Amino acid sequence: MDIAVGLFAYIGALSLTPIASALLALFVSLRVRPVPGANLLAAFLLGVGLWSVAQTLPALLGPAATRVTATLIALSPLPAAGFLHLAFAFALCGVVRQVAIAGYGTAAFATLVGLIFGVGAVVPWHGFPGMFVPSVIGWCVLGLAALLSTAGHLRLAQTWREQGGAHRRQAGAVFVASLVGLVALTGFASPALGIDAYPCRSCCCPSTRSHSSMASSGTASWPPISGHGAGWCG
Repeated sequence: MDIAVGLFAYIGALSLTPIASALLALFVSLRVRPVPGANLLAAFLLGVGLWSVAQTLPALLGPAATRVTATLIALSPLPAAGFLHLAFAFALCGVVRQVAIAGYGTAAFATLVGLIFGVGAVVPWHGFPGMFVPSVIGWCVLGLAALLSTAGHLRLAQTWREQGGAHRRQAGAVFVASLVGLVALTGFASPALGIDAYPCRSCCCPSTRSHSSMASSGTASWPPISGHGAGWCG
């Protein structure tokens, strides 16, 4: 693939994600704000948008983007904890509050460590002005974010297996879209792992994140189940 074309496609695809995330967050805030958990979903969508900004800036600014990108990457465990919270809240689970406290507490600690010690730097890569390469601390921070996200996916899978009707279909839609989104994120690992391959999987981020977010927004009106608290314990 021609470098200029590949760079344009990469920047264009990733630029759509924060725009779509911001619009969806606005939609959720305006249309379903009274529903418990709506603010949580909107915050999660904004977190997804910030992650995409962190990956787009290096391709535009090169190493000059290191400071902003590293800061946003260090914050990545927080949206992952938000996804975990969403998964357990959608499952109408009685331990959602305990899970939220543990998830956000762990994410906040990892974020603090990342901000203090640094998570990596932006370096030129195969014709791209820059791509983010994590440090050892950065790998730990991103690894924790991946673990939190994986735990959320496992809870969604359990919900899909246990529930029926619309609730089951919604859980399945969110699980599949978010899982494909995780696969798309592996494209960002190419520079860090020394893989000489165009990060084509990363270009799937706009569609997968938007699909996942729209599926999630459909759960906001799900009614509470007796004995498990209000539907989305935001």
